[in-house]
Amino acid sequence: MVTNVIGFLLCGIMLVFVTSFVIFGFALFKNKAELIDISRRTMIYSFVTFAVATVILQFAFR
Repeated sequence: MVTNVIGFLLCGIMLVFVTSFVIFGFALFKNKAELIDISRRTMIYSFVTFAVATVILQFAFR
């Protein structure tokens, strides 16, 4: 049960990362500077959150 919830949350974080990556590509193609900045920041924050959560979970369930 707990691992299902954790997996669901991690999948949600990666879904945000992938979606912002697609939006980033679209913004680069259409040359929209504001959208490029927002999606770039979202990609960075979601990836860092995923990495930190994964490391914490590895130490917690060791």
